[in-house]
Amino acid sequence: MPAPEIRDAALAKGNEGLKRSIQKSPDPHIRRYAVFMLGSERDPENFGTLVAALGDPDKGVRAQAAFSLGETGIPAEEALIQLLDNPDWKIRYRAAEALGMIPGTCAVPALIGALEDKKDHVRYRAAKSLGNRQDMRAVIPLTACLEDENEYVRNAAAKALGMIASPRVQT
Repeated sequence: MPAPEIRDAALAKGNEGLKRSIQKSPDPHIRRYAVFMLGSERDPENFGTLVAALGDPDKGVRAQAAFSLGETGIPAEEALIQLLDNPDWKIRYRAAEALGMIPGTCAVPALIGALEDKKDHVRYRAAKSLGNRQDMRAVIPLTACLEDENEYVRNAAAKALGMIASPRVQT
């Protein structure tokens, strides 16, 4: 087995190659796999690259970046909460998605705020994530979403309320 310093140097070099692939590869499959590999380390040093990948032109890359950040857990939470204010709705959507994977209650107020987003996709995702959180603070805001103009938002709010009332309900 190589010495720790050799292993760390090899890992750092590999991470630089992954970051380059995420930023420059024209192939979305390569970018998505590089995001997966970089995210699997759950290293806060990689958050910037993963957050930037939330703005990738390919939907699959954005989804993988959200999943990777969500899997990172609480260390990524504050960065994801801040992304709920991003001008790009796709980034807000993916941030809300990732926040739904992280246990705890810190993101609940931000997700409740996202229920009033101007983009229905973001409201939908915030409702689903609040259902995953199963926090009673979301009951009144989710109840208000039952009157949303978008049927998908209404359905997500109803399922979320069911999950809060009975944690065995699944989306």
